[in-house]
Amino acid sequence: MGTRTVSNKILAGLLAALGSAIFFGLNATATKVLYSPDTPSHVDPLGLITARSLWTLALFVLLALVTRPRIARAPTRSDLGWFVLSGVCYGPATTGMFALGVGHTSAAHAVLLLALTPVLASILAVVFLHERLHAIRIAAIVAGAVGACILTFSRSASGSTPLGDSMVLVMVSGWGVMALALRVLNRTYPALFVAGIMGAIGSLILVALGAANHRLDEGLLPLRYYDLKTILAFDLELVVLLSIVGQVLQSLSIRILGVIPVAAITGYGSIFFGLIGSFVILHEHMSGWGLLAGTLLLIALALALAPIGSRTPIEASTRC
Repeated sequence: MGTRTVSNKILAGLLAALGSAIFFGLNATATKVLYSPDTPSHVDPLGLITARSLWTLALFVLLALVTRPRIARAPTRSDLGWFVLSGVCYGPATTGMFALGVGHTSAAHAVLLLALTPVLASILAVVFLHERLHAIRIAAIVAGAVGACILTFSRSASGSTPLGDSMVLVMVSGWGVMALALRVLNRTYPALFVAGIMGAIGSLILVALGAANHRLDEGLLPLRYYDLKTILAFDLELVVLLSIVGQVLQSLSIRILGVIPVAAITGYGSIFFGLIGSFVILHEHMSGWGLLAGTLLLIALALALAPIGSRTPIEASTRC
C-alpha cells in the first residue's frame, strides 16, 4: 500500500508538471497572437503586462485566502524574504521580461531558449538544496545547453533579435530562482497558498509599474473585445491557464518531485508544446541550425524522463 501511495503521488506530480508545461509552452504563441495587427485587441507588450496583471491579481489573492494555513503562525524574516523573492521572480523577472522579449523575437526562438531553464534550476537546486543530480540528468542538461547555445547564435527564419533573446534569458534566470524559492516555501506552507502569495506579489508589482506608466486602462481589454482570438489568447490562456492553473500545477509538482525533475519536465515539455503552437498557429519557420537545436532539446527531454536504474528519475529525486 505504501509503494502504491508513493507511485500515485509521483504520477500526480508528473501529470501536474506536464500540465504546466502545456500552458507555459503556449505562452509565446498566445502573446504573439495578441501582438498581431490581425487581432482586434492588438495590444503592445506593456499594455499586455498591465492587463494580465490586473486580472490575475484578484485571482491570486482569492487563491491565497482560500488555501491559507488553518493554523496561523507568524512568518519568519526568512519566509518573508523568500515570498518577496518569488513574487519579484514571477512578476517583473518572468511575466514582464517574457512578454517584452516575445515582442522582439520569434515565438519559436523564445520557446527554445527555455531549454536553459532546467540547467539553471538544477544547478541552483544542487548548490542550495542539495538535491541529487544523476549522470543521465547531467546528460540531459548538457544536451539542452548545447541546443540552446546553437539556437542563441543562429537566426530564426521568422525573425529574432539579440535584444529579444536577452530578455527571454532574463526570464529564464528568474524562473530558475523562482523554482528554488517555491521549493523552500513549500516545505513550510501549502503549495496552493505559496502560489497565491507569489502571484499576488508579482502581479501587484506589475500593476504598480503599469500605473506609473499610465496604462491601467488596459485592464478593460477583455471587456472591450469579444473576438475569439482575444478570448482564447488572453482570457483563457494568459489569465486562467498560464497565470493561475499553470502556477498552481508547478507549485504542486515542485512540492512532490523537487526542483530538478520539474525543471526538466516543464522546461523541455514547454518547448515541445510551444514549437507546435508556433508552427501550427503562427506558421513560423526555423532555420537549419534551429532544427538541429530543436532536435538536441528533444533528446534532452527524453533523457530527463528516462528511468534511472530500477526507479524513474522522478522516484529517485524524491528519495533525496
